[in-house]
Amino acid sequence: MAGIAARIGGFPRDALIAAKSAINAISLPTPAEVRADAALFQQLVRGEKATQRTAELFKQGLQSRGATELALGEALGNLPAVD
Repeated sequence: MAGIAARIGGFPRDALIAAKSAINAISLPTPAEVRADAALFQQLVRGEKATQRTAELFKQGLQSRGATELALGEALGNLPAVD
């Protein structure tokens, strides 16, 4: 990682700023898109199925240091599927 940082650091500062701006312009979402995604996430996370799955994770120890927290991906994968 230090090697690439040193190479990037060797480029002219104004060129790096211009490149970063160009990349951000084509890859970052607009504030409206971020708000829309956040609203959709909030709607989905408040749904009955998500609430049931979250409750099950809390029963298994979510938000307590332990197996569920340390292997959250596995805990999620082990939850029963919902339609």
